[in-house]
Amino acid sequence: RDCFFNSRPHILPLLGLESVSSAPGTEQMTLSMVEVSNYADMEAWRKDFSDVILPPPVYDSSDDESDDLVLNPVFDSSDDEASPVVGGATSSQSPWNPLEAIPTTRVFELMGQQEKFSHKKRDLASKPRPSPDASVGQVRRLTRQEAAEELPQLLGGRHANDIGEPAIILGLTEGWRAEERWCSAKSFVEHYGDMPLKVHELVPVGGMGKGTELWLPAKDYISYAETADVDAPFYVFQKKFVEGVHDTLFEDYHRPELFSDDLWDLTPQLRRGFSQNRFFCLGGERSGSALHVDPHFTQAWNTLLCGEKRWVLFPPEVNPEEIGVPTDLHEKLRTPCAYWWQDWYPRLVGPGGIGEKLGMQEVVQKAGETIFVPAGWWHAVLNHGWTIAVTENAFASQTLPMAWPSLKNDIARSRALLRAIRRQRPETFDALMDLDSEAFQYVADHPDDSLDEKEDEPDFRMW
Repeated sequence: RDCFFNSRPHILPLLGLESVSSAPGTEQMTLSMVEVSNYADMEAWRKDFSDVILPPPVYDSSDDESDDLVLNPVFDSSDDEASPVVGGATSSQSPWNPLEAIPTTRVFELMGQQEKFSHKKRDLASKPRPSPDASVGQVRRLTRQEAAEELPQLLGGRHANDIGEPAIILGLTEGWRAEERWCSAKSFVEHYGDMPLKVHELVPVGGMGKGTELWLPAKDYISYAETADVDAPFYVFQKKFVEGVHDTLFEDYHRPELFSDDLWDLTPQLRRGFSQNRFFCLGGERSGSALHVDPHFTQAWNTLLCGEKRWVLFPPEVNPEEIGVPTDLHEKLRTPCAYWWQDWYPRLVGPGGIGEKLGMQEVVQKAGETIFVPAGWWHAVLNHGWTIAVTENAFASQTLPMAWPSLKNDIARSRALLRAIRRQRPETFDALMDLDSEAFQYVADHPDDSLDEKEDEPDFRMW
């Protein structure tokens, strides 16, 4: 403590301190308080301490019961089940504007301080994109009609070995306003140039509490993305939506009827458990996502309106280490997603590679195409040029048999789901009774959630 404060004495006025001292050999620290009246030099030391002191966290207070802000389930978009973070406003309030929290110039300063997103260690911008290998299986392209006819095969999940099949589906964007508004960076700026986009979230000092959100106007983010020459440009995976600010985005598209079945939509309680299931993805060259499996037993559809996306996919049963998924969390968080295509893709498809044996598939998705990713499939994405896409996750009832061995470990949620199925889809409930006769019979005998006793459950988080 002495070392920190004595080497940086100009932090003391901010804390309202005159001096800090510790008695030798003890844990006692003496603080001398002062009245602070002059903050004229605040900006100078704030910049000097940017590695230690971050801007105040930017978040709404919709968690607080006393707050006037209201939580609209349509805009509830929290990845963390325990932390819904949605801005909203009643009719008597102006919408919360995240751009007012931190000036754009300061946001760019903080973006430049993030190690992963600010270096050119491999100078990927000056190198060609990795070329596809002919030995890799290609994802099939289907018309809307063909996809409808083959939907059970695509979804899979009817039993443990029914893994489904990825597919590119054509013709699902007919009638979407997004075809005109999202077709290019220029068009998007014309319609949504001032719309705030969440670019990044800084981890709080000490790792506790809410992080500091970095937001930019869409026009400024697009200018950044189109000129970025770093190995890992920032990628907007918009999953937090402010009511009154982002509403129009949801009017630009509609969910394809093919993928309208979602068990998590049966009740508000189930939806709250996975509230963040709709995303808008905007990014430039070399941005994308690392290898991952979508959470909560969901499949996904992703429709691209601008640019190209290169996808690679692996079946659920593969060993993650064999396909290059980092086992070390620090490595996973610090490694640019584009490095996988440089390091692991050639290893899997080259001489002696095991990509074909593992069931590896890939495809370059074009504007206007929708890719379907079955539940449990590993996938990674690399953006080619400027891209805009919308994606949603859903838990199709057909896939419940495959998900049940893991889902049943979450006793409270699995029972809530079975009760909802029994009330709203009794024919599905009866058809699946043999899946777990004991669990299904318990729900049939105890139709009221309040009759459940509190049980000690293992720490459990769905993939």
